[in-house]
Amino acid sequence: DLEPVHLTHPDDVSESQAQLGRLGLGEISGYRLNKRYLRPDGSVVWASVTCAPVRVDTEEAPRYLFIVEDITARRQIEERLQISEMRHRLLADNAIDVIMTMDLFGRYSYVSPSVEKLRGVTPEEALQQSMADVLMPDSLAIAEAYFEGLRADLDAGRPLAAFRGEIEQ
Repeated sequence: DLEPVHLTHPDDVSESQAQLGRLGLGEISGYRLNKRYLRPDGSVVWASVTCAPVRVDTEEAPRYLFIVEDITARRQIEERLQISEMRHRLLADNAIDVIMTMDLFGRYSYVSPSVEKLRGVTPEEALQQSMADVLMPDSLAIAEAYFEGLRADLDAGRPLAAFRGEIEQ
Protein backbone atom coordinates (compact mmCIF):
# COMPACT_ATOMS: atom_id res chain seq x y z
CA ASP A 1 0.00 0.00 0.00
CA LEU A 2 1.51 3.32 -1.04
CA GLU A 3 -0.67 5.56 1.14
CA PRO A 4 1.55 8.32 2.59
CA VAL A 5 0.65 7.32 6.14
CA HIS A 6 2.14 3.86 5.53
CA LEU A 7 5.36 5.41 4.27
CA THR A 8 5.59 7.84 7.20
CA HIS A 9 7.88 7.07 10.14
CA PRO A 10 5.68 5.81 13.03
CA ASP A 11 6.82 8.68 15.31
CA ASP A 12 5.58 11.25 12.75
CA VAL A 13 2.20 9.73 11.83
CA SER A 14 0.16 11.51 14.54
CA GLU A 15 1.52 14.97 13.64
CA SER A 16 0.84 14.37 9.93
CA GLN A 17 -2.71 13.17 10.63
CA ALA A 18 -3.35 16.08 13.03
CA GLN A 19 -2.30 18.62 10.38
CA LEU A 20 -4.46 16.94 7.73
CA GLY A 21 -7.39 16.90 10.17
CA ARG A 22 -7.01 20.62 10.91
CA LEU A 23 -6.81 21.30 7.17
CA GLY A 24 -9.96 19.23 6.52
CA LEU A 25 -11.86 21.12 9.23
CA GLY A 26 -10.82 24.46 7.75
CA GLU A 27 -8.84 25.45 10.88
CA ILE A 28 -5.77 26.10 8.73
CA SER A 29 -5.36 26.98 5.06
CA GLY A 30 -2.26 24.84 4.57
CA TYR A 31 0.75 23.61 6.48
CA ARG A 32 4.43 22.84 6.33
CA LEU A 33 6.27 20.34 8.49
CA ASN A 34 9.45 18.35 8.58
CA LYS A 35 8.86 14.64 8.88
CA ARG A 36 10.45 11.28 8.22
CA TYR A 37 9.51 8.73 5.60
CA LEU A 38 10.67 5.13 5.54
CA ARG A 39 12.25 3.61 2.46
CA PRO A 40 11.46 -0.03 1.61
CA ASP A 41 14.84 -1.02 3.14
CA GLY A 42 13.84 0.67 6.43
CA SER A 43 16.21 3.64 6.11
CA VAL A 44 14.91 7.09 6.98
CA VAL A 45 14.41 10.00 4.59
CA TRP A 46 13.77 13.44 6.08
CA ALA A 47 11.39 15.59 4.09
CA SER A 48 9.97 19.08 4.23
CA VAL A 49 6.30 18.67 3.35
CA THR A 50 4.11 21.57 2.26
CA CYS A 51 0.41 20.95 1.79
CA ALA A 52 -2.33 23.21 0.43
CA PRO A 53 -5.87 22.55 -0.76
CA VAL A 54 -6.59 22.67 -4.48
CA ARG A 55 -10.08 23.34 -5.86
CA VAL A 56 -11.37 21.31 -8.76
CA ASP A 57 -14.70 22.72 -10.01
CA THR A 58 -15.95 19.39 -11.27
CA GLU A 59 -15.34 17.52 -8.00
CA GLU A 60 -16.86 17.81 -4.57
CA ALA A 61 -14.19 15.87 -2.66
CA PRO A 62 -11.30 18.01 -1.46
CA ARG A 63 -7.95 17.69 -3.22
CA TYR A 64 -4.57 18.62 -1.81
CA LEU A 65 -1.28 19.55 -3.37
CA PHE A 66 1.72 18.15 -1.53
CA ILE A 67 5.25 19.35 -2.20
CA VAL A 68 7.80 16.99 -0.68
CA GLU A 69 11.44 18.07 -0.56
CA ASP A 70 14.16 15.62 0.52
CA ILE A 71 16.11 17.34 3.33
CA THR A 72 17.99 14.27 4.59
CA ALA A 73 21.45 15.63 3.77
CA ARG A 74 20.63 18.99 5.41
CA ARG A 75 19.33 17.24 8.57
CA GLN A 76 22.47 15.09 8.78
CA ILE A 77 24.71 18.17 8.48
CA GLU A 78 22.64 20.02 11.11
CA GLU A 79 22.86 17.03 13.46
CA ARG A 80 26.64 16.72 13.05
CA LEU A 81 27.02 20.46 13.62
CA GLN A 82 24.87 20.29 16.75
CA ILE A 83 26.93 17.39 18.14
CA SER A 84 30.15 19.24 17.35
CA GLU A 85 28.86 22.40 19.06
CA MET A 86 27.80 20.39 22.13
CA ARG A 87 31.26 18.79 22.37
CA HIS A 88 33.03 22.14 22.04
CA ARG A 89 30.70 23.73 24.60
CA LEU A 90 31.29 20.83 27.01
CA LEU A 91 35.05 21.24 26.66
CA ALA A 92 34.96 25.02 26.97
CA ASP A 93 32.54 25.00 29.90
CA ASN A 94 34.76 22.62 31.86
CA ALA A 95 38.22 23.95 30.95
CA ILE A 96 40.50 25.42 33.60
CA ASP A 97 41.71 28.13 31.20
CA VAL A 98 39.34 30.90 30.16
CA ILE A 99 38.02 30.28 26.68
CA MET A 100 36.22 33.05 24.84
CA THR A 101 34.96 33.88 21.41
CA MET A 102 34.59 37.35 19.96
CA ASP A 103 33.07 38.93 16.89
CA LEU A 104 35.10 40.98 14.39
CA PHE A 105 34.59 44.11 16.49
CA GLY A 106 36.10 42.59 19.63
CA ARG A 107 32.78 42.00 21.40
CA TYR A 108 32.59 38.83 23.45
CA SER A 109 30.10 36.23 22.25
CA TYR A 110 31.10 33.45 24.68
CA VAL A 111 33.14 33.38 27.88
CA SER A 112 33.74 30.12 29.74
CA PRO A 113 32.74 29.68 33.39
CA SER A 114 36.42 29.57 34.46
CA VAL A 115 36.48 33.38 34.06
CA GLU A 116 34.97 33.58 37.55
CA LYS A 117 38.07 31.98 39.15
CA LEU A 118 40.51 34.04 37.10
CA ARG A 119 38.85 37.47 37.14
CA GLY A 120 36.08 37.26 39.75
CA VAL A 121 33.24 38.01 37.32
CA THR A 122 30.54 35.69 36.04
CA PRO A 123 30.47 34.73 32.36
CA GLU A 124 27.33 36.87 32.00
CA GLU A 125 29.16 39.89 33.47
CA ALA A 126 32.21 39.23 31.28
CA LEU A 127 30.01 39.20 28.16
CA GLN A 128 28.96 42.78 28.97
CA GLN A 129 32.55 44.03 29.22
CA SER A 130 34.54 45.56 26.39
CA MET A 131 38.19 44.92 25.63
CA ALA A 132 38.93 48.35 27.15
CA ASP A 133 37.34 47.15 30.42
CA VAL A 134 39.54 44.06 30.51
CA LEU A 135 42.90 44.71 28.83
CA MET A 136 45.88 46.76 29.93
CA PRO A 137 46.53 49.77 27.61
CA ASP A 138 49.43 48.20 25.65
CA SER A 139 47.49 44.95 25.19
CA LEU A 140 44.38 46.87 24.19
CA ALA A 141 46.34 48.58 21.39
CA ILE A 142 47.60 45.19 20.15
CA ALA A 143 44.10 43.67 20.22
CA GLU A 144 42.47 46.64 18.50
CA ALA A 145 45.13 46.58 15.76
CA TYR A 146 44.55 42.84 15.29
CA PHE A 147 40.78 43.29 14.92
CA GLU A 148 41.26 46.22 12.56
CA GLY A 149 43.49 43.98 10.42
CA LEU A 150 40.89 41.21 10.49
CA ARG A 151 38.18 43.53 9.24
CA ALA A 152 40.47 44.87 6.49
CA ASP A 153 41.35 41.32 5.40
CA LEU A 154 37.68 40.36 5.36
CA ASP A 155 36.76 43.43 3.29
CA ALA A 156 39.58 42.66 0.84
CA GLY A 157 38.64 38.97 0.60
CA ARG A 158 41.92 37.83 2.13
CA PRO A 159 42.14 34.88 4.54
CA LEU A 160 41.79 35.83 8.21
CA ALA A 161 44.96 35.66 10.29
CA ALA A 162 45.06 33.81 13.62
CA PHE A 163 46.29 35.69 16.67
CA ARG A 164 49.26 34.33 18.57
CA GLY A 165 50.63 36.40 21.39
CA GLU A 166 50.26 37.42 24.99
CA ILE A 167 47.65 39.83 26.18
CA GLU A 168 47.72 41.33 29.66
CA GLN A 169 44.43 41.65 31.52
